[in-house]
Amino acid sequence: WPGVAMSKVSGNIWMYDCPEGTIGCLFNAGDGDNTKTADMVATHNHVYTTAGDQGVYNGENPNPTPTPAPTPGDGVRIYFDNSNSNWTTPHIHYWGNTESPWPGVAMSKVSGNIWMYDCPEGTTGCLFNAGDGDNTKTADMVAIHNHVYTTAGDQGVYNGENPNPNPNPNPDPTPGPVNMPAKLYILGNLSVGSWTPNNGVEMTKSGNTFVAENVQFVAASGESLCFFNLTDALGADWNELNMTANRYGSATEGVELYNNSASDMVAYLNNVDAMGCLSWAVAPGTYKVVADFENMTITVISGQTGIDAILGEINDEAPVYYNLQGVRVAEPTSGLYIVRRGNKVSKEIIR
Repeated sequence: WPGVAMSKVSGNIWMYDCPEGTIGCLFNAGDGDNTKTADMVATHNHVYTTAGDQGVYNGENPNPTPTPAPTPGDGVRIYFDNSNSNWTTPHIHYWGNTESPWPGVAMSKVSGNIWMYDCPEGTTGCLFNAGDGDNTKTADMVAIHNHVYTTAGDQGVYNGENPNPNPNPNPDPTPGPVNMPAKLYILGNLSVGSWTPNNGVEMTKSGNTFVAENVQFVAASGESLCFFNLTDALGADWNELNMTANRYGSATEGVELYNNSASDMVAYLNNVDAMGCLSWAVAPGTYKVVADFENMTITVISGQTGIDAILGEINDEAPVYYNLQGVRVAEPTSGLYIVRRGNKVSKEIIR
């Protein structure tokens, strides 16, 4: 403290190469607390002022009185990686508080294959196309400020680099391989341990999905729902986990999952925003959990056995009681009865 001196590039631009693994920074005049800025997220190849992150450095001296970079409250900045699609001009169609005209608006080139558009405040969803609408449009996606997208979906926070500087000039119209982690674990309100960073339910890779059978969710005391998200590695503690693991969770905290209904899955990158990974909610019970990385969705499927399902169906009907002679009993007392629920009949003992 108070830090290391930066080297002048040109004009008013100064630079320093921080070591690998740097996740945060602040700036001062060499006098520490007297002039220090707020803490900031360190993003490779970004330019900063005392007002904060100004985005990717483009080699020019910015306005000496810069306008603060957009924040989620000012708008939703969306990036698109055109490496695989190789469209002449990518277009974005967005919706939420306002909606763009179809087939969307042209995006602006940032550098290499990266394009950008500042959607208005309140934007919640988007899709991309080559400007020809239905002919090339992607699936609907959740719009998240400062994330980069491809035709395959949300790729997480934009880090200021061109992922593929030499794209295939004649890309295969068939999408490339899906970006999947080597391993995946469920963390949350689990019977095997509630929110323990070194103990989760390991999922099994199957094609473009990860699957876990018979996952038991148990609500915390005073809660009616269980919460969970995913990680591609475990850690001794939360700090280690978030530094080394990519997390996968909901676009909005507490989105409730219902039986066999898919919900959006968002990537939260290690060292960037993994510690802010948001969770899905599910009713207590046993489920099959499916994480689909091709469509970036999560699905839970009720774990009832066939017998449990039948009994549940039977129990949904109001019981009608008869004695063993077949005479209906309005208010049964203790004893053995014939009981009809809907079109199901059984013998039951009331004690």
